[in-house]
Amino acid sequence: MQSLSEADVVLHDVAPTIGLAQREPLPPTARRRDFVWEIFAARGVPSLAVNWWTTDDLRRGALESIGQSSIFAAAGRNPLELDSGASKRALAEIDRTRPKFVTVYLPALDVILNRLPLDRSTQLADSVRALDGIRSTIDAIRSRGYEVILLGLPGDRQSGRGVVESTVAFANRSATAYDIAPTLCALMGFPASSEMAGVSLVPSELPRIASYGVRTMQGGTVKVNEEYYQNLKSLGYIR
Repeated sequence: MQSLSEADVVLHDVAPTIGLAQREPLPPTARRRDFVWEIFAARGVPSLAVNWWTTDDLRRGALESIGQSSIFAAAGRNPLELDSGASKRALAEIDRTRPKFVTVYLPALDVILNRLPLDRSTQLADSVRALDGIRSTIDAIRSRGYEVILLGLPGDRQSGRGVVESTVAFANRSATAYDIAPTLCALMGFPASSEMAGVSLVPSELPRIASYGVRTMQGGTVKVNEEYYQNLKSLGYIR
């Protein structure tokens, strides 16, 4: 969703190929903007975020964040355990704290289809299991009284615009990933900012604001957990 510079193609493709750079996991301090759930939590909405990139384990104000480090470390080389672990942690926190907003990242399909050298029959079997797990997670969250928006984006070396499904009635138009942030703002009663691409898929009478500001940075050196780093390599995220 974010381009780092106009030289992305050089940084991402050329430099690693000729040995001038290598990919490493970004720490939470790399981000300059808040995720939309961080915007909500900073304004008093109890929010839960599980397994998102460049996040850490954190309890601050109305936000409960469970970062990727412990979930990836526990999964080992099994991509299905990534989704299972994230889902279990999310449901446990939902039952414990009943947040108003919940977001969970489930990466198993990306790992199975794009990152591990699996034969086609194993890919198919594991993909079906991953989809079954996603369905079970959705059912479990809905049974707890939540509406659900599901966004599936193309993985590494895949093309396409992705898929958006929702239990919330959207306007009769083609949705894209860029529409999710302003839509969530409208549903939660906040204005979208001009920095958010896309449009709201539900009616909103609130005018856009210019910005929610630069992310508040935490000081100190951040060291990526070694077990987390090694599991990112074993699951194909770092080559």
